[in-house]
Amino acid sequence: MNNFKQLKRHARFTIDHSQHQMKIYTYAILKDYFDKEFAVDETVSNVDGLYHFLVQRNPAAKDILAACRFAVNDQFVANDFTLNKEDQVHIIPPSSGG
Repeated sequence: MNNFKQLKRHARFTIDHSQHQMKIYTYAILKDYFDKEFAVDETVSNVDGLYHFLVQRNPAAKDILAACRFAVNDQFVANDFTLNKEDQVHIIPPSSGG
C-alpha cells in the first residue's frame, strides 16, 4: 500500500495548524518510546535526519525506528525525502497479521 491516506482513514487526528512546527505521530510500539503526538522544533533536513534526531532523543528506540516506514503529508517517503518545518510525519512500525 503506497498511499498513506488509506491507512489514515481509520484513525482520527487532531492537528494544531497555528504553529509552524513539524508534527510527529507515532503508533503501536513506538508509543512506548515517544508521545503519541509531539512537535519537533529542531531543524532536520530529511527523514534520515529525523531518524537520527529521534534516536538521539531515545536511543532505546533505534532498532524499531530502523524498521519503520515514514509517511509525510499522507504519502510514504524514502529516507532522503526533504522535510519542511510544517510537515506532518507519521511513523509506522512494522505489523504482523494473522
